Amino acid sequence: MYLGNLCHANNPELLKKLGIHRILSIGEMTSWTETERDDWNMSKIMSVVNIQDNGVDPITNRLDACLKFIGMHYSFFN
Repeated sequence: MYLGNLCHANNPELLKKLGIHRILSIGEMTSWTETERDDWNMSKIMSVVNIQDNGVDPITNRLDACLKFIGMHYSFFN
């Protein structure tokens, strides 16, 4: 797993060079061009919207889906 920022997420060539296969974007959308999006398998990209990095918006109701997406099979609510 690689934890980056929006600047890194907006650089798909860097992500490929680093061997990144999945992208989980929380709170902000990438600004990729249509060509850059077409070069990735969109099933390997997950965006969680309507969550701001403000310390108030909870992610707990989306955490299970995020963990499943990155391949961790753990339920937050167990």
